[in-house]
Amino acid sequence: MGGLRHTSAGWLLLASAGFIVWGSAFAVLYAMQGLGCALGLQRVAMLGSNMLTVTLAAIWLAHLLLAGCLVWLCCTRWRPRLISQDETKPFLTVVTCLSAASGAFATLYVGLPALLLPPCG
Repeated sequence: MGGLRHTSAGWLLLASAGFIVWGSAFAVLYAMQGLGCALGLQRVAMLGSNMLTVTLAAIWLAHLLLAGCLVWLCCTRWRPRLISQDETKPFLTVVTCLSAASGAFATLYVGLPALLLPPCG
């Protein structure tokens, strides 16, 4: 019974990881935007854009990479050969995969304004 409880807790932690990545992206992007606007980073040219937009894009892409790796990790566990006779494991694998994909989509969505809109306006 102890092993099942540990396994279920691991699956539930993994299921929430996609939204943890999204929350981190949300907080870091908007904190960096406020700090960058206060410091005037939008006036510094860098890589054909301004320093603040490039920094926000780098932060967003790092979070997207992490979210994509998480989706890959979670959804590769959704193979039939890995699903045991335990009745909770198939449910948790589906929930984990869908939750990671939802978190990745939310991360994608939350960072789009950093690229499409002027950072300080």
